Amino acid sequence: LPIGIDYPLRIKSRRIPRIGRIIFRIGRQMDFTEEFEKAEKIKFSTELSQRHKEMILHYFNKLIVHRVMIELSGLSGKAFPFDPPSFPRFAD
Repeated sequence: LPIGIDYPLRIKSRRIPRIGRIIFRIGRQMDFTEEFEKAEKIKFSTELSQRHKEMILHYFNKLIVHRVMIELSGLSGKAFPFDPPSFPRFAD
């Protein structure tokens, strides 16, 4: 359940104030079922090397973190300037 924290004075002073009003914005519950199911298939795959499995699982971790950060930034009134992770490329 993402919860964004914002400070109304941040807009005027362009920095987070030491004291002042705080706004909590509660987002919708996030679902990562699809990523977890894909990760489970990768873990038990016999077609991939251990290194390739690790690379793909690391990608899923980064993808989940990116989704969470996008959600939190929206709830906090801030921008998350990073692109989503790209799927790993394997050298033959």
